[in-house]
Amino acid sequence: MKKKREIKQKIKSFYDFEELLCKQGLKFLEQNEPEYCKKFKELEKQGLSIKNIKQRCDKLLTGKIDKFIDLLESLSEVGYYWKRLMEVIFLVETKTPEELLFNSKIFQNQHMSWLAYNCDYFWYSIYSLEERLIVFLKKFKRMYNSPSTSETQYLEGWIKSVKISKNEFTKTIRDPMTHIQSRYADIYRERHFWESKLIRKDYIDFYELYELNCFMSKNDELKLMQLLGLEYYEELSFIFDQLCTFSLERLELK
Repeated sequence: MKKKREIKQKIKSFYDFEELLCKQGLKFLEQNEPEYCKKFKELEKQGLSIKNIKQRCDKLLTGKIDKFIDLLESLSEVGYYWKRLMEVIFLVETKTPEELLFNSKIFQNQHMSWLAYNCDYFWYSIYSLEERLIVFLKKFKRMYNSPSTSETQYLEGWIKSVKISKNEFTKTIRDPMTHIQSRYADIYRERHFWESKLIRKDYIDFYELYELNCFMSKNDELKLMQLLGLEYYEELSFIFDQLCTFSLERLELK
């Protein structure tokens, strides 16, 4: 029986890899910043607050593992935008908030305004996730000194794959919305919506044109989001599952 494809909020292999990376980071810290580690542990035993400990210990750091910290921060950015992506899908799955339906005096069609906002944010989250994933993989590749040709090919292949997705698919949809015009605005120009509105003197809802006409139904938008979310869930699961097999002791700080 074929296993059902299912998107999950948390990617297990991502957190497994994050734990492995943090363990290697602690080794780097203890090897390269011994004074910091010694002082930090002493003050912890004294029961001082983390704020107080940091005030006393941070000045002891020499920056020898800054490159690793940069890598760890880059990984957290990937996790952050996956979280954002899952949250926007969850919001679209829920009903329109009642306060928008009954209390808003700004929009005449609150449901579409709410859907339009979440659709825009969905594409922002997808684009940001792709960018952060590319950045992380590039940083990891630069730090990882592997004798394995297959590992190097994996990293290069993942970077290339995500770049293609970002540049040939996501940017095609997102860039016009961000830099040029709202979603599907060119369709309404080609179909002469503007001319018909001018001759009818229908000026009031120019801005609602995009929301009322440019978006698919909520169910169709949600299906698209879920499909793309599932594709990324499976891709990220595969990437971090493979990264968990890499020997992180080969990471180099120089």
